Amino acid sequence: MNKECNETKELILDFVYGEIEDKAAAEKVKSHIDTCKECADLYASYKKIADTASEMKVDFPDSVWDMHRKGIHEKIEAQKSRKFGFLTGLFHSRNFKRAGIATIMAVFVAGAAFQYIKTQDNMRRQAELTEKMEMIQNMEILERLDFYESLSRTNGA
Repeated sequence: MNKECNETKELILDFVYGEIEDKAAAEKVKSHIDTCKECADLYASYKKIADTASEMKVDFPDSVWDMHRKGIHEKIEAQKSRKFGFLTGLFHSRNFKRAGIATIMAVFVAGAAFQYIKTQDNMRRQAELTEKMEMIQNMEILERLDFYESLSRTNGA
């Protein structure tokens, strides 16, 4: 059963009673019923009930028929909620909320730990770079001292 079947099943009862005002929507329901056996069977059963009810000589007020339609719609909705009821219960349970909060906290702590490690690594690299720069500066100073020392030896000798 696909999405189109689900949408059509919701409208079949209205289609049987001619209550779909949008002609394009009514044509879409009719087209789907013509191509889908399951929906066609459902339409046939609703149509049979509607025809039998219309042949009855009992004159019920419109409010009774509205209650009848409403009851059928409620049954359809109850079937839908039974199919996915376990998911609804899962998402509204306290345990799910606690698990969600725990997950958010774990992600936050992991992110903070990652940032801390990254910062520490950057600081270590910066310290190494500073140490290397100091070594280069010291080497330059020593080279200058050697140069001046060699100059003073050649001038003094």
